Amino acid sequence: MASADDDEMIYYGSVTFDTPIPLSAIADEHEALQVRPDLITLTYAGTGSGRSLVGIDTADQEDAWAWSNAWGSIHRTLEGLARRHGRVLQTNATFESDQRGRGILVVDEGNRLHDCQEGEDLQAHRVRACSCLSWEAPRVEATEHEQVSGPRAVPAGPFTDHVVICTEHGEVVCATSERGAYFHREAHIVGEHTASPLPLGPRPASEALPFGVRELIEDAAAELRRGRSYAPAGAVNHRDAAREYTRRAESELRAFDLGDTVAALLQFCVELRADFPQ
Repeated sequence: MASADDDEMIYYGSVTFDTPIPLSAIADEHEALQVRPDLITLTYAGTGSGRSLVGIDTADQEDAWAWSNAWGSIHRTLEGLARRHGRVLQTNATFESDQRGRGILVVDEGNRLHDCQEGEDLQAHRVRACSCLSWEAPRVEATEHEQVSGPRAVPAGPFTDHVVICTEHGEVVCATSERGAYFHREAHIVGEHTASPLPLGPRPASEALPFGVRELIEDAAAELRRGRSYAPAGAVNHRDAAREYTRRAESELRAFDLGDTVAALLQFCVELRADFPQ
């Protein structure tokens, strides 16, 4: 996905697997997809212990706009499921973006999802002859770490992707270049396996927020940004919406057993992110 994190987007349509995937085999991914019912609805086949995930439908509502990184997370989860379970992705979705206008969602021959803007060549995206996956990772010096594998080449249709696996955290990244895989590997080692005296570890405090909480705070910040375009009286609805997102984030945060010190720091992070958006 070649979207800036501050690009607001909305998708219309569905993304499905050619063959449904049993829920019993995808507990973590299923949980990750369930955290954004405001954006997507999961579709299923079967019942009881034989229930399987067919795919997602986007929320049928005009206000289901979200930052592109939220959509990117959903799409990467679907791409990972397809790769690990030998499925093929299918989509009829379109999108609207505040920076890139309109377009359609395209599946390439290696099972990656691309945003194709109006007027662009669909085939270029299908064969990865586009700029979506052309990010050039900085060069890094590889670090020895027994828990985190080096990049492993995996077939992706006519392409070769590169997967890094952590014995503690599972798949770290599936990158389209070996250099990109090494970059994400080293970032994972620094972020998750480097000792630190801070209670939150070496990660920024905002990244330590549980995923669902962080998304709500991003939504609150978005509302406050929208409110800047209006006079104070006209921004009331946006401020109220931001407060509601923050209340929901605080409520979700209390459900996690994080310990008094960490919980207090994360509570402060919630309030700070909502009150002072970047």
